[in-house]
Amino acid sequence: MIANTAVRRLPSAIAAQDKRLYYMNRERSTKVWLDETQLLQQLVFASSDRIERSDESRRAPEAGELLIRYLKHLVWISTRRNAFHVAIAVARLLYGYTTPETAELYCRLADDPEKIADDAYYRARKRFLVQEIHERFPRAIRVDGGTIAGVRAAGETRTLVEQSLEAFAPWEIPCDAAIRGELPLMHVFLHPRCFRERVMALAWPDPSPRLQVPAFETVMPHIGARASRPLDRERLALGGGTPPLQRPGRPRSGATAAGGRARRARPNSGAARDQDSVR
Repeated sequence: MIANTAVRRLPSAIAAQDKRLYYMNRERSTKVWLDETQLLQQLVFASSDRIERSDESRRAPEAGELLIRYLKHLVWISTRRNAFHVAIAVARLLYGYTTPETAELYCRLADDPEKIADDAYYRARKRFLVQEIHERFPRAIRVDGGTIAGVRAAGETRTLVEQSLEAFAPWEIPCDAAIRGELPLMHVFLHPRCFRERVMALAWPDPSPRLQVPAFETVMPHIGARASRPLDRERLALGGGTPPLQRPGRPRSGATAAGGRARRARPNSGAARDQDSVR
């Protein structure tokens, strides 16, 4: 059902993107331009989102399901904008790097000093992503001071996160692709092995132990319920002997120095308008 819906919508999505390209200067656009494969991937994300919301109105998802849906939504809302938002989603929200560290990491992986923005802009875009995540999972995710309350991912939870990110990274972008343009840079941030290799090549520690996931809570599925019950957090936290998480099908293959705080030109500053093309 999801794939069929996405395929049916693909011609319209291609036409809409071509129309924007006709009326806008592509070099000045703040949004990533997608080929047919990545447009289809965005439509799959959109179609699955509607089905997941309907499912959640009837029942409380298992911990593994909820984690996969969280990761998918985070990837979707960042990749439909640009690599700058993907960097914040991954480095800030998943790996817990500080704002200066994220700024330096983005600049060095993109190999473009002009891509660094001031810290305030990074924080503003992070708050925007957190707000969208909280609107999607209002009773399953707790936000404290603009930060998603979370726990370290270890063992099978970390494996599930890495498998999911590998599956959700932009399709048909090879790991050895040169970082020229938005899509290869998105791949580097989202593909766990590529991200780990690139980060460690900068003489930064292995980022894998930093992975974190939300401390999920959930509500009973009937409409209007207000009482909540926490999920079994042992399934999403540290420690041995935890019960296995529900795993998806096997996906296909597809930083400590602080950055300067001086104000610089903002990358893709028009992205704040967030005129999303695929929902």
